[in-house]
Amino acid sequence: FCFFFFFFQAEDGIRDVERSRGLGDVYKRQYQDRLNIESTAFEIAETIREELHLRKILWNSLKEWKEYTAQWTAQQFATTDPVAINEKADNYSKIAFKVDSELPDNPVSKQFKAMVDTFTKAVPIVRALRNEHLKKAHWKVIKELLKAEFETLSLIHIC
Repeated sequence: FCFFFFFFQAEDGIRDVERSRGLGDVYKRQYQDRLNIESTAFEIAETIREELHLRKILWNSLKEWKEYTAQWTAQQFATTDPVAINEKADNYSKIAFKVDSELPDNPVSKQFKAMVDTFTKAVPIVRALRNEHLKKAHWKVIKELLKAEFETLSLIHIC
């Protein structure tokens, strides 16, 4: 409950900043430009807007990432789509890097990046084990080495 309350407050804050930015643009256009007055810098408001936008991306991405990983780890290994997982992991890896580098003192961005990095390290293994060119002889050796029956495993057992 607390998370959603905070999230909706942040959404309202972003809308307020956008509205204020629009009013600032009108003020500048209608008064400062016409009266040849030196333009007022709205740098602080712009910085706040950018940081709120990054935080919104972070929270939305974290929520989506948790949903995707829960879905992926629950499904049977034999039904996983490694290409789709790899694409999503690459996309969220870029987002995690961006928010972590642009919000350096944010513990949530560090947690999000660590979650994505940990999962992303396992993706090549999943891709290799889901290779369509593996034959029965390959699977026999793999099963013996890993002592696992992949037909009954979910991705959580592999990652």
